[in-house]
Amino acid sequence: MGLSQLYEFIAAEKRGMVLYSRDPHFVVLGSTENPKFRIDLKEKQLFVPVQWFDEGGLRPQEMEWKIYHELTSYLLLKEEYKYLAHRKDRVMEKAKEFNSWMARDLFPGKDFSQGAVFDYVLNEVRRFYHHLDRITQGVRLAQNLPVYQGEETAELIYQVLVHEGVTDKLENRSTHIQYLYNMEIEALTGFPPGDPGNYELIHRKILGRDTIEFLKDLCNYPQDIRDELFDGYFYPVYLELWIEELEARYKEAEKKFQEVKEEKRLLKVMESMDEEEETIDAVDLQEQDKLANEELDSPDNDDQTAQERKENRIEKEIEEMDKHWSIEARTRAEYEQIKKEINPLRSQMQTFWKEMLRKSLQFKKVFKRPLKKGSLLIDEIVRGYPDYQESMRKGSLNDLEIYGQYQTRIKSMIGVDGIEVTLMIDNSGSMDDIKRHYAKRAMSAMLFSLQDLNSYLLRYRKVLGKRTDIKTQVYYFGSDFEEIKPLSRPQSFQKEEKQWLDLIAYLNGLSGHTHDEKPLRDVYENLNKEQKDLLAKNKLLKIIFVITDGASNDKEKVKEVLAKLRQEKIVVLGVQIGKLTEEELDQFRYIWQEPGTSQGIILGQNLSRLPNLLLGQLGSLLNLTK
Repeated sequence: MGLSQLYEFIAAEKRGMVLYSRDPHFVVLGSTENPKFRIDLKEKQLFVPVQWFDEGGLRPQEMEWKIYHELTSYLLLKEEYKYLAHRKDRVMEKAKEFNSWMARDLFPGKDFSQGAVFDYVLNEVRRFYHHLDRITQGVRLAQNLPVYQGEETAELIYQVLVHEGVTDKLENRSTHIQYLYNMEIEALTGFPPGDPGNYELIHRKILGRDTIEFLKDLCNYPQDIRDELFDGYFYPVYLELWIEELEARYKEAEKKFQEVKEEKRLLKVMESMDEEEETIDAVDLQEQDKLANEELDSPDNDDQTAQERKENRIEKEIEEMDKHWSIEARTRAEYEQIKKEINPLRSQMQTFWKEMLRKSLQFKKVFKRPLKKGSLLIDEIVRGYPDYQESMRKGSLNDLEIYGQYQTRIKSMIGVDGIEVTLMIDNSGSMDDIKRHYAKRAMSAMLFSLQDLNSYLLRYRKVLGKRTDIKTQVYYFGSDFEEIKPLSRPQSFQKEEKQWLDLIAYLNGLSGHTHDEKPLRDVYENLNKEQKDLLAKNKLLKIIFVITDGASNDKEKVKEVLAKLRQEKIVVLGVQIGKLTEEELDQFRYIWQEPGTSQGIILGQNLSRLPNLLLGQLGSLLNLTK
């Protein structure tokens, strides 16, 4: 299409475009200054780059779709102006978070304060939202103007994407970028890209539905909620692909570096072959401490070993179990998706637990008879000769540090013998899809993380010198309550898996009102004598987390039972989620935040923070080395 045709089109379609924009003052103008479309929200103008059409060879129908696609962007900007004015803060926060994580965990010891590195990270995070916004524009356009639905328009939309470079050399793009482009191509055209790359990722099921259909539904939500859902379902996949690519690049660079380093090392060895070797007769105390710490990271103790042993049988067991218990495919798909999404959080907590266990070890110098051979420290024996004579007379050398070799004794600083964690989740009618979405992820992240800690405590019990049991429990409450997962330690694979699937399926928001006092009272009334004795002696750590979105139906009864639980030295933490009225907020504060009462946190509508919040509180409460 030539330049003159563009101007003719704008003139001919002026009325239709004004009607579509729902603004009589809105105008569409041709621009020779900018190669991209530009919206001036204040002046109510859309600038169309004339060279984009003059050189692009687009047909009138293709140009028409592109302009209306940009007009849809104008409508979305008007609708969500207040939110979008602060959206850059969300993008910046994610970029800073990932940049810090790269420096701390992905490439420890590397300097990531450089502006160029952060600019790269910021650009990739922006790209994530940009592509999903483009998809939203296309979906909204098809809904507002049904003429752009169906197979007959798929080819013209595809040609616009070709012109924009969306389809250009997909196989050469990074995998996380391929993921976004592939979703955009299929969502807007209804057909897979010609060169799919990692296209299989967008054929997975989300809550039992095709990814693209699920994505199109999300496009109908308000912008803030849409971003939360994008973050929950698509950002973890984008992040995982991005991390895999960075790790692969780093390994390749590291391999080249190691080759050069090895050459230098061999040269150094050859130069020193004629030098006399030093003989070390004793291992000093510091080295022994280091070796004891390394036990926690030895290959024999790696998580992957246990995982590999299970892989051959898990798939068959899952198939048999789902058939035996009539597990719905939708529930299984949601469960598998949740496991995948929380994996980064779970990995972070695994690192935290291992570090906590290392810090719990105390190393002491000891002698054992018969004394191990070691070189006498002459200076020490001369300095302490009177003490030496006295010790010889008493027949004890245990307090004299006159030998250069010692043994170490490892003592665990973890004082408790048992840990019990109970999670209570509101399942009343006000718990909508989004609240349940994040509650399920927070619950799963917490329970899987406790499962990991339990396995570490079991595996390292010889090093720690003791075993500390962890038991978990889950209640759902509404008008009544139900103990979905009884208080117990990990069980057989099938029993654990069935419990997980029940937890996902039964959190459905169909349980009436908010009677949070009932499950709290059930825990209190079922405390046995052994538990009470261990709690009194500080040998049992018992914690209850309560997640609720609404005001309690009887605040006085809740305060009463919380006081009783507190008297038994039980820690109770309440977390409020979702939007509340001032009256409901005052009630939550009265129950949970009054001085001297159990702790309460008001999270409000920052639902995406719930999994991190719960894991942070869990880590703080279980940090037994404080």
